[in-house]
Amino acid sequence: MKAWIRFPNCAELVNGEVYARTAKAAEVTWKDGPVAYRTWVWSSAVNRREEMMTRNLGERVNRDSSSE
Repeated sequence: MKAWIRFPNCAELVNGEVYARTAKAAEVTWKDGPVAYRTWVWSSAVNRREEMMTRNLGERVNRDSSSE
């Protein structure tokens, strides 16, 4: 996913992962070099990565070797 993270003097769009979600917020993690960060952001600040939106569940299941 991509999320907008706000800092005191700017906002940055980061690639990361959602760890938890509520109706209004999401807990996201991302890395800046070797350092990992985790914070909560508004749900509207989070977008799925484009490549994930173009695949459906069946395509992911077919690629999983443990399902054979």
